Amino acid sequence: MGKGFLFFRLICMVMVCLPTLQAQEALSFRFKKLYTGQSLSSGDIQAIFQDVDGYMWLGTSNGLNRFDGSRLRRYFADEHDSSTISSNSISKIYPGPAGNLWFKDAERIVNVYLKDKEIFARDMEKFAARYQLRSAVITKVFEDSKKRYWFLHPFEGITLLDSSLQEARYFFSKTSEDGTIGSNLVTDIQEDSEGNFWLVHANGWIDILSGANLRVKKRLSLLDESEILQNYIFELVLDQSGDAWVFCPDFPLGLFHISGKTWQVQAIREDSEGIRLNNPLVKSVLEYAPGEIWVGTDHGGINIIDTQSNNVHYVLNRPESSLALSHNAVYVLFKDASGVVWVGTHKRGVDLYHPNLDRFGLLRRDIDPENPLPINDVNAIEEDPSGSLIVGSNGGGLWRYDSKSGTYLDVSQWPNDTGPVPDSDVVVVDLYSDRSGTLWIGTYQRGLYAYDGKNFTHYEAQIGKPDALQDNNIWKIFEDSAGRFWIGTLRKGLFLFDKASGTFTQCSPEDMGIALNNQYITAITEDNSGNIWVGGSLGIDIFHPEKGYQRYFPGNSTDPSGFSHSNVSDMFRDRYGIIWISTGQGLFYVEETADSFHVFDQSNGLKNDFLVSLVPDKQGNLWLSSNDGLIQAEVDRSATALSLSFRFFTSGDGLQGDSFNKNAAYLSSDGRVYFGGVDGITYLHPETFPFFDAEPQVVFSDFRLFNQTVAVNERVNGRVLLDKPLNVSRSVQLTHHENIFSVSFSSLNYLNPEKSSFLYRLEGFSKEWIAVETSPFEVTFTNLDPGNYTLQVKASSIDGAWGAKVANLDIEILAPFWQTPLAFGMYGLVLVICIASSWQWFVYRERQRLSRLEEIKENKRLAELDQMKSRFFTNVSHEFRTPLTLILAPVEKLVTDTPDGPVRFQLQTVQKNARKLLTLVNQLLEIRKVENEQLELQTAEADLVTFLEEQVHAFRSLAIQRQIGLTFSSNVRNIPTVFDGEKMERILYNLLSNAFKFTPAEGEINVSLDFKQHSLSGGWAAICVRDSGPGIARDQLDRIFERYVTLSSSENQGTGIGLSLVQEYAKLHGGSARAESIPGQGAAIIVSLPLILREGYLVWEEFFMDTGKEELISSGSGQAEQDRPSLLLVEDNPDLREYLAEVLRDSYIIDQAANGKEALAIALRKIPDIILSDVLMPEMDGVALCQAIKTTIKTSHVPVVLLTAKTAEEDHLLGLQSGCNLYLEKPFNLEIVRSSLANLLRERERLQQHYRKLITVKTSEAELESLDDRLIRNAVLQVEKEIDNPDFSVETLSKLLGMSRVHLYKKINSLTGQTPLEFIRSIRLQRAAQLLVTNRFTVSEVAYKVGYNNAKYFSKHFKANYGKIPSHYQKENEDN
Repeated sequence: MGKGFLFFRLICMVMVCLPTLQAQEALSFRFKKLYTGQSLSSGDIQAIFQDVDGYMWLGTSNGLNRFDGSRLRRYFADEHDSSTISSNSISKIYPGPAGNLWFKDAERIVNVYLKDKEIFARDMEKFAARYQLRSAVITKVFEDSKKRYWFLHPFEGITLLDSSLQEARYFFSKTSEDGTIGSNLVTDIQEDSEGNFWLVHANGWIDILSGANLRVKKRLSLLDESEILQNYIFELVLDQSGDAWVFCPDFPLGLFHISGKTWQVQAIREDSEGIRLNNPLVKSVLEYAPGEIWVGTDHGGINIIDTQSNNVHYVLNRPESSLALSHNAVYVLFKDASGVVWVGTHKRGVDLYHPNLDRFGLLRRDIDPENPLPINDVNAIEEDPSGSLIVGSNGGGLWRYDSKSGTYLDVSQWPNDTGPVPDSDVVVVDLYSDRSGTLWIGTYQRGLYAYDGKNFTHYEAQIGKPDALQDNNIWKIFEDSAGRFWIGTLRKGLFLFDKASGTFTQCSPEDMGIALNNQYITAITEDNSGNIWVGGSLGIDIFHPEKGYQRYFPGNSTDPSGFSHSNVSDMFRDRYGIIWISTGQGLFYVEETADSFHVFDQSNGLKNDFLVSLVPDKQGNLWLSSNDGLIQAEVDRSATALSLSFRFFTSGDGLQGDSFNKNAAYLSSDGRVYFGGVDGITYLHPETFPFFDAEPQVVFSDFRLFNQTVAVNERVNGRVLLDKPLNVSRSVQLTHHENIFSVSFSSLNYLNPEKSSFLYRLEGFSKEWIAVETSPFEVTFTNLDPGNYTLQVKASSIDGAWGAKVANLDIEILAPFWQTPLAFGMYGLVLVICIASSWQWFVYRERQRLSRLEEIKENKRLAELDQMKSRFFTNVSHEFRTPLTLILAPVEKLVTDTPDGPVRFQLQTVQKNARKLLTLVNQLLEIRKVENEQLELQTAEADLVTFLEEQVHAFRSLAIQRQIGLTFSSNVRNIPTVFDGEKMERILYNLLSNAFKFTPAEGEINVSLDFKQHSLSGGWAAICVRDSGPGIARDQLDRIFERYVTLSSSENQGTGIGLSLVQEYAKLHGGSARAESIPGQGAAIIVSLPLILREGYLVWEEFFMDTGKEELISSGSGQAEQDRPSLLLVEDNPDLREYLAEVLRDSYIIDQAANGKEALAIALRKIPDIILSDVLMPEMDGVALCQAIKTTIKTSHVPVVLLTAKTAEEDHLLGLQSGCNLYLEKPFNLEIVRSSLANLLRERERLQQHYRKLITVKTSEAELESLDDRLIRNAVLQVEKEIDNPDFSVETLSKLLGMSRVHLYKKINSLTGQTPLEFIRSIRLQRAAQLLVTNRFTVSEVAYKVGYNNAKYFSKHFKANYGKIPSHYQKENEDN
């Protein structure tokens, strides 16, 4: 192998990259930092492995990483998730059965990655049982050439699992048997090219097992007996020559080389002879190529051993270079399937090495810090006759580079006799060597220079002088086939230079008869016919200097030639007669004899179409520079129309940078291509240039649904979407509503992942290929129609050449049920049914039409009958009114003139029924107006509260007669508003009539008015008439307001007109009527009306809350609030009873009873003011009656006087003990009886005063014993509980005390002389007085605490009760 493979590689590398040998030593190995797009879990790399799918796995001290070239996935331990790795420290990765990976921490294998499920398994006992392993403790898994797996168990030998994964064989040490392994602690195993297996033991011994019988055929020792101090974890590497390399990564034992031919063991350390390491702690060994062993050391970098020459090359970190090794602690070396070496360092991540990383040469000079001119910003390149490069820089002058000696020579050091040398800071724009070898130098603002190898000649512009240069900015220099010399300038166009005379002729109509469109000249070339092509910022001018031929291509979208861009950057003619033009929007070419241009831009493969310069190579292909790297265009000339395939190179490929300068492109005589940029010169040799054309493998790496990654076996919407990894299954099925999904893919490009690019299309949706050129490499689809699709993806090579392989992913979008064949069948069936139904409907409609015609005729006839009936009722009603008027007028006069007696009573009966009849007649007339929509309001202003009270009073006599309790209440005292009095009277009349109709004797009817003021000008009033009748069924509530509808009860049948009119009158006022009822508990009709208040009148300011009205109009006992009290006379002797009734009638309203039982019933029903009773009576005597009266809460307050013929003291005592107020003996003095009764009533008045005094907030603390006292105490307690509640009402109090409103009114009034409303208010005010005395609260706070919403109203009531406003009351008490 000559002087050795390594030496040969180094020589080749120097030949390719010779110009990089500068003031400092050049890098012999260039590394590239791994680019993953995101950070690794840790920079401390401990293990690297590539699985069968091509993914790279990186084990670190803190987590595991999987990289596919574009996407990095990190794994961390989670003790709560058994599907994650067990340890974050991964030291080794081994391939195992079924393509799964086995991961080892510092001690042993702890996890198995199940690739088909993409989860980690922890239970090693299960794997031991599945594969019949000798132990679940495993330190290594090794796959041999026969697809068998060897499992190393510490202290328990080896398990060999056959390729079927069904049978296991065990190896362990038996001292009594030859051919067995030397110990049960095997630390590593490898297979050589002959099929033999090398086993290294922890004690330094090596066993070589025969591949034929798996018996030990050779045993070697690495260490002397004195060196075996403990067990070592040795690792073993076999090279292609059959030699073994053994090392211990935990101890500085160096490297052991074992010859596979002589079995000789050589220890390689720092002080060994021949091969020496620079660090004895070896962490990893890799055979990079035959005879080239890479040794990764701890802080010694990489030691590269050439086994042929026994030379060692040390690759170390150089901090000043980004292309050097990142760190000298190299823990892992791994070579992947593409030949890339992965170097895992300690703390600095991963470096990548590939020999083609330095396939581009780089020429770059060191900058003098004392004179930092931009000498590496190269604008022009030329070659002198000796083969040296002439380089013009952008402000760094002109210099020469001798590639043979590797030396640089500035222009000031060139041979020069007398001519003016260009300055060291001159800006060189173009360089050109003519046929005579003279170098022409075009500059910016310094004119034109010529150098013949001995002298410089300078030509400067002389503005206005004929035959002189008119612009010092020389942009392009060209010599045509006739020897004419052309000079292109920045602003003055093109000049023809005569070398012999040194004169310049401008291409203008005056001088040459040629009018060029371009004044800024960037490119000049000549075609086969001698025409000169001139490119610039305004397109292309073509002319012949002698024939007068001239043509112009402006370069715009309307140019019929196809030349669509005017900004030309470079232009040349190749040996095939093709003119190539680079522009700011692509590459054009045109044949000399043709008139049409062809373009290559982003639409047909040219990724970056902003081109700067172009140069052909000797193979006829093109090299182009741009503002984003270099481009190689391989020309296919097999067809009439040329086709180009492009390769792309960026700074990641070793270029000087991504941006290059115009004119700085040159093809040397030896075939090299040079490009100058802002940081030096990049060069290459096209004939030997190594392209990366290997067709990449496309893998589908991730699937996301609604932007969420879907894991293998993850349940999505109740089903498993991926039962295998996406790249394995290559298919996915989605429902129609899973309409936003993404697919990620990669080409496993690890060396230059930033250059990865893809084309994709979705068959079934589009036939066009779409490019994806930036990470993340994924496509997202939304709202695809149901159907079958195939996602096709192909990738470019590292250099941008598109491969032919296409990766397919089948995607099925399930149709919703309504788009399935079954659904369409159902649609057809439904259509048939619809057609049949439509026919039936048509027939039915015709029948209905005929029926409707008959019905219209019938309705018309009935309407006419209704009109006749209505007219008849109206006429009859009018006829009734006249005789009724003639009846009522005389009867009213007779009633007035007739004294009380039977005749007057009969006349009143006639008068009442005649009025009722008149009302019914009027209602019939109103119904007629309603039907004809002739009702109108006749409004006038009045007090609604007073009006309603008067209407309720009109029913007083009826209430007394029917023994029904009747009350009226209003939450305000006055409402001055506008309403129709007549219609309002009829509303209340109908409501009360209806209530009396259904309320039985001893029942109650409550009329209430509740007004809510909503604004300064109005509010809503709710008039409620509530009875205690049988109620209304729920299904009849909505019908009672219908006209002529009556309840189904056979009793109390009406006309069905009254409530209908109520609703109509309410609507006429802008309100409504509704009914509420609980069957068996009565009914309530509520009429809600909007009211407009008198201007400036505020109801709530005048009458606040409990200043409203409450009145007992009838108690149901035959009398109401009259002058005479009621007396219940109880006597079993009818003569005596009639006598007493007659003599007391003038002073009392008398009720009579013949015995105690009858009297008790009357008392409970009517609650008399006083009771006069005999003692000795049948069924219930007077004592028992008295006891019953005094122990019943309703009647406990009623005074009882007992009359008896018993005169014994014990009889007197018995009577008094029963609770009677007075005990009189028979015979009695009538005047004494009169006086006693009067005194008891006066005593009751004093009792009322007493209770009024007791009604303070302290009442609840008193110890009261009588039922009346208990009642008052309970009432006070209930009011106290709700004292701060402004909505606490009499109705609420009656419910809390378990009494009807009528009984509560009579009871409170009898005991206190107050109405319940006044009773509540008095307690509120007394509590307020107590709070004011404490001086802890303001007047407003006191008002709110006792249930007033407004301090103003509170002050008004307080003054009415205490004679002074609250603030004065509080101040007086404070002063006292």
